[in-house]
Amino acid sequence: MPNKKLAYEWFEFAGRDIETAILLDRENHYTDVIAIDIQQAIEKSLKAVYAFQRRN
Repeated sequence: MPNKKLAYEWFEFAGRDIETAILLDRENHYTDVIAIDIQQAIEKSLKAVYAFQRRN
């Protein structure tokens, strides 16, 4: 059975990382820091998929 609550939480965390990356981009911040936030968002999104599929 899928763990929808956990998956939702991971997507929330990923969304915050994307919002941070967008804010940093608007402020012309260092691209390496922006890349880290994007990488973290991707990783957390994958964790959400695994949680939804109950592979956590």
